[in-house]
Amino acid sequence: MTEPTVWFEGLGRWQRRALLLAAGVASILAMAPFFVAPVLFMTLPVLVLALDVAGKPQKASQSRQLAGRTLPRPSVGSKAAFAAGWWFGFGYHLAGLFWIGEAFLVEAETFGFLLPFAVTLMPAGLALFWGAGAVIAHCTWRPGWQRVLVLAITFSIAEWLRGHVLTGFPWNILGYALTFPLPMMQSASVIGVYALSLLVVLIFAMPGARWIDGWRPAGVRATAVFAASSLLPIAALLALGVVLLRLQSPAPDLDIHVRLVQPSIPQREKWMPENQERIFNEHLDLSRRTPEGQIDGARHKALIIWPEAAMPFLPLQSPIARSMIAEMLPAGAFLASGALRAELPDGPRAGERRAIFNSLIVFGSEGQPVATYDKTHLVPFGEYLPLQSLLEAIGLQQLTKLRGGFTAGRRPRDLLHIPGLPRLGPLICYEAIFPGAIVQGRERPSFLLNV
Repeated sequence: MTEPTVWFEGLGRWQRRALLLAAGVASILAMAPFFVAPVLFMTLPVLVLALDVAGKPQKASQSRQLAGRTLPRPSVGSKAAFAAGWWFGFGYHLAGLFWIGEAFLVEAETFGFLLPFAVTLMPAGLALFWGAGAVIAHCTWRPGWQRVLVLAITFSIAEWLRGHVLTGFPWNILGYALTFPLPMMQSASVIGVYALSLLVVLIFAMPGARWIDGWRPAGVRATAVFAASSLLPIAALLALGVVLLRLQSPAPDLDIHVRLVQPSIPQREKWMPENQERIFNEHLDLSRRTPEGQIDGARHKALIIWPEAAMPFLPLQSPIARSMIAEMLPAGAFLASGALRAELPDGPRAGERRAIFNSLIVFGSEGQPVATYDKTHLVPFGEYLPLQSLLEAIGLQQLTKLRGGFTAGRRPRDLLHIPGLPRLGPLICYEAIFPGAIVQGRERPSFLLNV
């Protein structure tokens, strides 16, 4: 049997990269919708193995010739460690973010050429955090279980940075691997998802690291012990979740009738000005109908919910739209809808362009605005451009084609207080992936409203 580090050292450079890439791709199976977390028992040790080998002097067979003499290659520990973390992270994010390319197919004739760059550059950028985490871990790399602890710490820090730097993009944080089934998820409310990321590396990388250290048959038993013991913290998290769920206060017994309206409208048609009236009327018509298609006038409905971009115009500046909403809503009912909202600057800011918000607006039965929420975490390149003025000056634009981009709403975000209804924590597309983004402050929502 060949020692794992010797076998890995014998691979060519691109063979190593391909193995790390494949391990990263396979690791995404630990996330939704698969939730096959045990795959990490096999993939994370590949990264540990690569870091074990990183920086070792190359064999004479891989040496270089200089003036007739054979010289060993210099140690490239930091470079090799960064490459190991980056290739593993690139595979992980590439497999988890392929879907972002779909946005560039909505208007393929305009944005389609950007698709290959979008689906590769974003994962490549996110992988930089894991590459940095691997380098820092390798600076104190020592044989034994301690190296796994160091890797767990640096990767949890890297995940925190990934969730905050440049507004953050915490998609598929490693800690999510310990959030299924439902009881497992409860531990995130106690220690946070970044602490769970630390546990993920410890739990799933430790048995493989022990196998690398004791690769001979005599070490198989110790490896099995480590693998079995790694199940103990998983069992503890599961038990904690069961207890927390049982301690929860029962949900209030509310007799509230809600109607969700979601027309099947192709994405590329939503922002075309010529389609605004048709789309608006379609929402109004569906709001009056049962799921079976029978007209009931939305009777007995306390809240009707329309999705984001249901009104891609400024309804607060449209008396006709508000009167049509009032005509549709029964007395005492409310409509919560995605819409655009404009705010004109005043005072010393006079003369600046008006601020445009991607908003959630709640209308009362007379068509009056009852509550509003402006999206606080905008989508880069979708709703705004980094260095907006500079990039627009050279002809670039975000996918929404709104000159100047959207304006982010103020923080901390407010809860929606709708008369007669529970407090609602509003979220608009993309915001829901951000840990801790639901509520900022002491007030807690009774329900989340994601449009």
